Amino acid sequence: WNPCRKPCEAKVYGSKDPFGPIALGGINAGVPLLWHRWLRPADDASGHMMAYKQVPMTMCQPAFTDPTGQPVQGMLVELTPYGYRAICPAPLGPEPGATQTRPRRCLSCHCAGILAALLCLLAAASAASWDFCVLQAPPRLSQAAPLIDKYLDGSRYFYDWNMPIRRSTELLDDCRAQLQNLTVISNMEFGTLGAADSVKLLYRCTKVPGVFEQVPEKLRGVFWMKGNAMGEELAVLQNGQWFEEEQTYLSPFAPYMWAWSWGTPSGAPLSGHFYEREEVKLQAFSLATLRAGFSYKFSSCPGRPSLPWPFGVPGNRCDKDSSASADDMTYATLQSHVMGDLEAVSQPEYYTLEEIPDEAQLGSKWYRGIYFGFEWMGRCKVVSGGSYELTKILDANGEPLEPYYSEFLEYMGSVPLLMWTGSPSMGPIR
Repeated sequence: WNPCRKPCEAKVYGSKDPFGPIALGGINAGVPLLWHRWLRPADDASGHMMAYKQVPMTMCQPAFTDPTGQPVQGMLVELTPYGYRAICPAPLGPEPGATQTRPRRCLSCHCAGILAALLCLLAAASAASWDFCVLQAPPRLSQAAPLIDKYLDGSRYFYDWNMPIRRSTELLDDCRAQLQNLTVISNMEFGTLGAADSVKLLYRCTKVPGVFEQVPEKLRGVFWMKGNAMGEELAVLQNGQWFEEEQTYLSPFAPYMWAWSWGTPSGAPLSGHFYEREEVKLQAFSLATLRAGFSYKFSSCPGRPSLPWPFGVPGNRCDKDSSASADDMTYATLQSHVMGDLEAVSQPEYYTLEEIPDEAQLGSKWYRGIYFGFEWMGRCKVVSGGSYELTKILDANGEPLEPYYSEFLEYMGSVPLLMWTGSPSMGPIR
């Protein structure tokens, strides 16, 4: 029986409370949580949140009951103040009634050649990644945790209102007034604007005097998530806090920090599979709801070798001779912290920022590496997938950075961008 033969529909049940349990149902054991991060309000009056996603079918023991009390096959996913906790019982085995077939043996020279090539690739990946793998000490700890007692008065939660200087109500009101088609998705308000105006708006609405000047210049400006398969297009990092001694940067997720494509550009990755408006609404609502904080810890670039796809190791795109100073930082490990919890690491993958040498400007292009590994690979995250280029299109002074700015506008065409203004039901943005 081929477990990937049929897709099934997965459902996420969760309470209105962002710290409430989220139960991932459907016949889908062992599916990575990454694919189920998008939430939307339930269609019924239960007040629960739901998400739907096509996933490979597997048989799993009943793990919990849905809000109606019916037993559900699948895994239980709980979102706590400390991150995600997932429980999935062992699969029961083949689908009932499925015909068991014995796989054909690989005897041909053609098949043997393919197998030999794969073994060579695996050997090369293992050799190149050995130094990376042996340095990974389980469990993976939060790189932001040391900042809590030293700088944050013992508070493990970091939000935009915890910044040393907050954005003024006048600024946020003015930013909101520039948006069009204001709409509320559940309790989150969003608006749209054309691509060129959106770039300028994001820069202005995240530039906070007294904070902006302390941010390393390479992280100022507006970035295009070029090649990101999701509907995410723009990101701004400049409303954050830099810790010089630790070479660590904290950036809380906040209004006007992110922009999603409100339509499908002609050259969208994967033919725009994740750019449909319902998909984008799920992405935007989920990211705003989870209020993830991001930590970037800079260090010298490892300068590891490049490997053929699908393999990859962190630090293969940047210059090995770089240092870890604020003026010459070319490599960082990136961690996300759901609900701003700096003691918890939310993603199972290994994220990096690796500066790509470029003639336009230092810090204008970064390889946003995403590395993961299968269970049998243990601590090693040496498979690369979902990575993209974080490309600066507006520089630290708010000026267009060519040729990337024009390239972005040409890519977007007439498609507007969607931005989060805040959450009316949560009161004024603090």
